[in-house]
Amino acid sequence: MSFPVILLAAFSLATDAFAVSVTNGACFCGKRGPLPTAMRCGIAFGAFQSAMTLIGYFAGNLFEGMIKNTGLIAFILLAVIGLRMINDGLKERKPAGEGAFAAPARLTTLALIAQALATSIDALAIGVGLGVMRINLMLTVLSIGIVTFACCFGGVYIGRFLGAGLKDKAQIFGGVVLILIGLNILFR
Repeated sequence: MSFPVILLAAFSLATDAFAVSVTNGACFCGKRGPLPTAMRCGIAFGAFQSAMTLIGYFAGNLFEGMIKNTGLIAFILLAVIGLRMINDGLKERKPAGEGAFAAPARLTTLALIAQALATSIDALAIGVGLGVMRINLMLTVLSIGIVTFACCFGGVYIGRFLGAGLKDKAQIFGGVVLILIGLNILFR
């Protein structure tokens, strides 16, 4: 996989975490401003995305001998993840007063870990696909972590100043990009 494709994949993986970071920025930037929340989100999401990609990569290597058409497998994984992201982005969200749970007053460490884990499941699945493709592991994992950190750090600031209205559009864009990367792998 070329470096531009790795960066595209990294940005696509970061969209879920970015969307959550925008929401966190809109909801949890207290008296100290957005910097503490931006750092916490960037580190947590970046670390989880990298770690889950790495875990998936080694799992993909374990099962490589049983997998014949890696391009098709990678396409299916990316397409399913991309379609799920598009679907999540298109879903109608309930306003806070209409049956949705009220947001807590601050972003707890446990809540941040749960968010990071939930948004990194996609990275685990992509890691499995990468594990059967023979890629530059360190470059890919570092790129995913750094891009996710930067997106989430910036997402908190965007959420703080613009509100959470961008969240759904980021997920839709990320889903489309993942599907296009899957098609590129399939037809290569």
